[in-house]
Amino acid sequence: MKKTYFTYLIFLAFQFPIIAQTEQAFFKSGTIYLGLEPGIAFQTENSGWPEYKNSNSFGFLLAPYLGVHLHPAVQVGISARYIGRYNKNIDYPALFSAGYYLRYLPWTKGISKQISLSLKSKSKINLRFFPTIQVEHNIWNELIDKDGNSLVKDQLFADELVLKLGASIRLGENIFWGIHPAWYYNLESNKLFSWFPAASNSLQFYINRRGNKNEFQIKTAKSQDELNADIVKINQKNARLNGRFHTLGNLIMGSSYTYIWDPNSQPVNSQSRHLYQEFTWSLNLATDLSKKIRLGFDHKSIFSRSELSGENHYSMTGIFSQYNFLPKKRTRLFLSAMLYRGNICTCDPEDPYQRPNLFYYGIGGGLDIPLTRSLYLDLAWENMNIINKVNGKYNFTQYIIGLDYYLWKRYPKGT
Repeated sequence: MKKTYFTYLIFLAFQFPIIAQTEQAFFKSGTIYLGLEPGIAFQTENSGWPEYKNSNSFGFLLAPYLGVHLHPAVQVGISARYIGRYNKNIDYPALFSAGYYLRYLPWTKGISKQISLSLKSKSKINLRFFPTIQVEHNIWNELIDKDGNSLVKDQLFADELVLKLGASIRLGENIFWGIHPAWYYNLESNKLFSWFPAASNSLQFYINRRGNKNEFQIKTAKSQDELNADIVKINQKNARLNGRFHTLGNLIMGSSYTYIWDPNSQPVNSQSRHLYQEFTWSLNLATDLSKKIRLGFDHKSIFSRSELSGENHYSMTGIFSQYNFLPKKRTRLFLSAMLYRGNICTCDPEDPYQRPNLFYYGIGGGLDIPLTRSLYLDLAWENMNIINKVNGKYNFTQYIIGLDYYLWKRYPKGT
């Protein structure tokens, strides 16, 4: 519970150095995409001694994922996997996992090529692809030990790291096909699946990418007058949007959910391990004091479940402030500071426990991504520390996935 891989990857993504680009990036911060990694396999299996009968097996993989650009070159996302296997002679249990990933695009503009449809035609089609480097952390309900034996449980417990090197190829205006050979390393058994990479591919669809609608279509060269007219339209649009969002008087209501689990929680001076689960529901109300500053109130209800400490309920109430680094954009990239009062003591040597009148200070950061005119997706993280003098206290870290809704949204005149 003290440290999670998720916290490290999110922190790395937010601290990623912003490299100066000589050309405009293809993706913008806040761009959201949905993806699906499908798979199918057929194989013949032998039952072994004493019957030695052959039988056909069928298996399939479904792996949906959701990602967002924190920077034109950096993506983060969450994923899930389900593997079903069927054999008339063998009863295979279903395999499933949950995880998250960090993806890096070395060329934010991509590598593009215009191809003529014929030798004499002026019409061309744009082809573009993006090399990618991806690191994943998945937790499975199956563990394969060093001897190749499989242990399957009804809960997630086996950690896995994945490295994928490949590219995303543009198939349509907002549709991409990813090809990325993958290396899998199991942290529980300290075993690399294979030095030879496994085949992996996926389809992804970008939801709110607002590029030129005609940039993927077959098109002919424009005259200079047409190009100048396009530039004028773009400048007029930017002038209308300048200073439009996040003005004084906005009233925003937000709600979020967080689930944290530790399948190998281990008390101090003990060899036993147990599963610890924590569920947090948060409700907040905020207002914009300016284009950059937001102030609000937040209440967290925290529910925990553990084989060691049973079921418990905690609460935290406090205030927070946010500084927005993108005041002229609809997407918000912010740094936050907070002060809370609550009764959850993240203290050694056991699971967190109740202790009244505790005060916490914290910092965090996040990204608000517009889904509609008034509804935003909230992706963030928080790291809080207990102010009181308590023995064995440690930081309380959470990721946040939620929604923000503008109850009242003001716009300057003329927009």
